[in-house]
Amino acid sequence: MIKSMLNVSPLNSIYGNDIPTDLQEALKNLEEHLQKQKKYVKEVTILPNCSIDYDRTIHLQKTLSKDIKCVLQGVLVTLGPEYRLGYEDAMWFHPEMAKGRSVYELKSKITKEDLNKVKEIHHTNGKYEKNDPVMMSPFHCDIGHYTSTVVDEMGLSSTNNRLIVNVSLEALTYPLWRQYLMTGELVGKVYENWTSMDMGNGKSIMDTSAHVRNEIASKIMGQTMHDTMNLQVYRDQVNALYSDGTDVYFANHAIKTPKEVDNVKILLHNSALSGYEMYSTKTEDLFVPSNIGLSSKTFNWDDMNESQRQRIFEDCIWEGNEGFNTYVLKPPALLATKKKSFEQKYNLFNGDKLRMKCAKFSSQPVRDFIDISRLLKLTPLSAPSTDMRHGNNVELKMSLNYQPFAKLMEKVEQISVEHPEFQLFNKELVSNGYIKIPRSIIEKLI
Repeated sequence: MIKSMLNVSPLNSIYGNDIPTDLQEALKNLEEHLQKQKKYVKEVTILPNCSIDYDRTIHLQKTLSKDIKCVLQGVLVTLGPEYRLGYEDAMWFHPEMAKGRSVYELKSKITKEDLNKVKEIHHTNGKYEKNDPVMMSPFHCDIGHYTSTVVDEMGLSSTNNRLIVNVSLEALTYPLWRQYLMTGELVGKVYENWTSMDMGNGKSIMDTSAHVRNEIASKIMGQTMHDTMNLQVYRDQVNALYSDGTDVYFANHAIKTPKEVDNVKILLHNSALSGYEMYSTKTEDLFVPSNIGLSSKTFNWDDMNESQRQRIFEDCIWEGNEGFNTYVLKPPALLATKKKSFEQKYNLFNGDKLRMKCAKFSSQPVRDFIDISRLLKLTPLSAPSTDMRHGNNVELKMSLNYQPFAKLMEKVEQISVEHPEFQLFNKELVSNGYIKIPRSIIEKLI
């Protein structure tokens, strides 16, 4: 038997034999790809938060290259500097390069208007402004007000208010990441750029990432940069590069464990709606997962009660007119029993739950790429604003390259007979390149 080059023991320690089938297939594809340059592959560790990032996968497949089989979170890859990158390396080299989180003590209440001071800049056509870098990327970012409850030795409780800034700067970093894959850059050169490239403000990529998070916090809280930095209580780097002087370590949704402090803290992301947890840790592991993984599922509007739907629309905001958000609607990836095993593996204790009070999330622009049955379930029947897409009609992109619309065109005669009231090219149904199709007709396209 050929020995696997993937160290899956951290993943197995949580899932045992229950690793999802789609993830098993993805890991098989990962190993097959890395085998092509195996002499430069030093170590590959599959962390307990390893999961398929379906939104990034489908978006990159449609906008960059069909050669990208999937995008994973929760992988540590150590390579020799001679390893040459290609499109398939998006499996482990996550596009949200230099992503990090910062936590600040919040002195006063913040509003949705405060959060909307941070604009979403798309990575494929947006521009990074170094003189005004207050921005967030369109995937898996969140900025918001979080609270935790502390009980003292006399049983009295108090509330801590925190601002958490979890962002990537893909208007700045994505063109560089894309260039690495397109041109077949050497890993050694990528690391050299990581440490020495001036990103336009005299700072490296990682320092720029931390600086932008401070700029965001300063603008939201209305504080000077000096006061903002004094209010910072935690910061980390989620997707980063490191080196031991010989090989290059790529950390994908994993935090390098601080060794120079006595009381080590680790911020763990549970999900958009359930928030974060700040732990103390005494782990001996060099890296700790930054989240508990991405669930492949989404909450179904029909399964929610009114209070749950109301929480999403009142406490969560995102840009655009989409009536759903695939990041917000994802449940935690781990059940409580597996979460306990996760905590034990990394010696996480004294967990302080940070509950989301209100937050702005990335818009997750995958509508035009997702399966029609999923689109039907995700589109809400009602929404608090008429500007948001919702209701009995579902909007489809009018492009023959979009499979659901192409299927509609194929069945248009049959549909016209069964639904004589429906006129395909009714001007009232068409707007900005989309056509509104009744749910009853959508169901025939599934």
